[in-house]
Amino acid sequence: MTAHDQSNQQDYTRNPADFSDYVIALIDSREEAQRAAEALHAAGFANEDIVLSPEAEEGTHPLEKSKGMEDTLAEPPTTGEKLFTEEGIEQEQYAEERAKGHVAVRVHTPRDEEVASAREVLAEHHAYAIRHVGQLAREILSDEPERSSE
Repeated sequence: MTAHDQSNQQDYTRNPADFSDYVIALIDSREEAQRAAEALHAAGFANEDIVLSPEAEEGTHPLEKSKGMEDTLAEPPTTGEKLFTEEGIEQEQYAEERAKGHVAVRVHTPRDEEVASAREVLAEHHAYAIRHVGQLAREILSDEPERSSE
């Protein structure tokens, strides 16, 4: 077995929990994303369960893979993923927004009640493209930032 075959085999034998059970969203500014992270922590999420994408210079494309965003929709898609998978289309959207300097926020949500809580907190901080990725399904929680009715 070649090294290439071994690396491909490892990709298929990984634990599904490594790349599922999270809510992910985009927030326009790093400051607002940091406020969202603080609010998520105050809502009971552990600091290690909340990850902000690293800063990207506006116009930086393609994005590099980054710690904490591995195997999520926030990672830049391969050409094959862009052409042949729905996830690739969403990955491309997240990559384009990150290249504009926007921030992806990933929250580990292994329990159903955590999904609703994370979505609510993120929406309060003007998040958009909010998605839940579970072990068996992916769902859109919100596409546009919610506007306050003040």
